[in-house]
Amino acid sequence: MGGIYSRKNEYKLALESCNKAFNIIKRIFGENHPSIGECFNNIGVAYEIEKKYTEALKYHQKALVIFEKCFSTNHHTLGLSHNNIGDVYRNLDQYDLALDHYNLSIEIFRRIYPSGHSYIAESLSSIGLIYEKKGELKQALSYFEEAIAMDSDTVLSTHPRIIFLKNSIERILKQIQ
Repeated sequence: MGGIYSRKNEYKLALESCNKAFNIIKRIFGENHPSIGECFNNIGVAYEIEKKYTEALKYHQKALVIFEKCFSTNHHTLGLSHNNIGDVYRNLDQYDLALDHYNLSIEIFRRIYPSGHSYIAESLSSIGLIYEKKGELKQALSYFEEAIAMDSDTVLSTHPRIIFLKNSIERILKQIQ
């Protein structure tokens, strides 16, 4: 329910729902069950949407600790978790830490998915954003181009990420010239 409330922009209800789910799951399965990690992740997402990045980071990190106990190093959930943490660090303008987590997510995704998978493209796009914010435009362009090349094989040209990447590439090319 927390995810549904988040999508409806009802963040207070989302957090309440996630906390209720957390307490129920903890009672049934204990503290180190993957569902507890999912609860922490959902709470982190709700805080991210509210722009409470320090709180979001705390919950995404708690989720990662649980996922690392529950899953092998080649599990996609770890890649998603690192990507979430990268997003929070990016929003906190802690670019080097964000890059570390995005690169970890890419490493995991490349081990388990085909080379053109959308999770890889998403992380590459996020790295492009960081390099753009750092003013390293050629580096940003390289990541955006790699991401769009991957996404072009798997999603429609009207997909929001394709449109975002095209706009990002166009914006950077204008700045470079």
